Formats: sequence, structure tokens, C-alpha cells
Amino acid sequence: MELTYYNSADAHRSLALLMEMPGVPIQYNRAITFAFMAFCQIALIVSNNAFAGNPMKHGDPHSVFATYNKAVDSADWRTAFNCVAPEVRIDVLCEITLACYIRHRDQRVVALLRTFGLEEGAVETEYVKQYKAKHKIDLEAPGVVHVPPRDNEVFKSAIRTSIKDEAGFFSAASNLIVDVEWLPRYKGLADVHIEGCQATGKSTKEMYLLEGMPPNAPVKRQQHIPVAIQFVKVNGKWFITGEAVIEK
Repeated sequence: MELTYYNSADAHRSLALLMEMPGVPIQYNRAITFAFMAFCQIALIVSNNAFAGNPMKHGDPHSVFATYNKAVDSADWRTAFNCVAPEVRIDVLCEITLACYIRHRDQRVVALLRTFGLEEGAVETEYVKQYKAKHKIDLEAPGVVHVPPRDNEVFKSAIRTSIKDEAGFFSAASNLIVDVEWLPRYKGLADVHIEGCQATGKSTKEMYLLEGMPPNAPVKRQQHIPVAIQFVKVNGKWFITGEAVIEK
């Protein structure tokens, strides 16, 4: 089984289409590239400090799973977001930020980005600042021709520094962009095995796919996929870290 995270291959296609669209401001193209490079290469690196201040107390995998499921079913995106591990949250944040940049002509999205500190150029400016501090290279210095390789750890730090309220932004953006399921839906949890601070359990992921090509109207079809849910325990709290498809 291979560990997967909460991102979507559709974002790759969206990026490709976007970069070919006329009229997209260059600053959004650059910001979108930053976001795309980051969420495509998220690693599972759990930091104890990242969990500090989380008010929820999940004493076992079953409790965090139940809280997560209830939150997703009731569209309580803040609670659902806080049920997943911080290094998985940044993956989701990068993807939903990308979706906001794609919708840059929507003034509601522009206002949302401004409210949470992600207005035009904010993340890029922070990235350049942190990149210079880490690598001693000024990406905006006159005469710079060769752009160094993207540092995704710096970008993740930049986006986290820029966002004023991660859970609040995710909740607000999820309520605004409703045509995408940002977090998966699960049904049931069984056969939970705990080994130290790691745990796995079997569940079923519920997905909806749109099928059909124009001029025919798309048909919404539900899929049920058996998965193994991964959990991690940090400072006495359990969080969801990812999933792996169970091959039949």
C-alpha cells in the first residue's frame, strides 16, 4: 500500500489549463507556480511544535475519526481541518490557495485572500524573504538570470507565515468554492491496529465523480473505495495523516 495525501491530480490539469489561458496576470502565474510546486511534494514530517495550541483532545484513533466524519458531514470545515496532521494541512492549504488564485476574477475570492493575508504577491514576497535568509541568495536582485531550484520547505513556511488563520481560511474558502471536495468522506472504521504513536484502520472512502462529455450533461456517480486510514499520535492527541487504497 502506498501512502497518499489530500491533494488531487485534477489540480495538475487545472494548472496546465490555467497557464495557457490569456489574460491571467503574471503575478498570479508566479504565485500559482509556487503553490503547485509545494503541494505536489508534501512529505509526512510531523513536528511537535506544530500541534501546540490545538484545543481538541483526541484520545484514540476512533475519536478523531468520529470527530472528523461528523465535521465533514455537517460542513464544519474548521473542525475537520484540525483533525488532520499539520503537515497534511499544508498540502490542503496549498491546493485550496491555488484554487483561489485560479478564480482571481471573482471579487469574493480577492476579498477572502486579502482577509487572510494571501493577497496578491504576499506569499511570493515572504518566500523571497525566507529564501534569502536560508540560502543567502536574493531572488529579486538585479541581474539574476538563473533561478535557483524551488525550496518547497521554504515555500510551506512562507505560506504558513502569510496565512493569518489556517483553519479559518480553509473553512471560508471551502464554503466559497463548493464545487470541489477538499477533504475526503469516509464511512466506518474497523480493524484498528496501534503500534506506539502510529495506527491504521480500515474504512471506505466515498467519492463523487462527474462523467460525460459535452454536449451531454455530466452525470454524478458515487464511488466506494476501500482504504486504510493512517493516524499519528503527538503529545497525547491522535490525528489523521493520510490513506492508502486497499487493493483487492
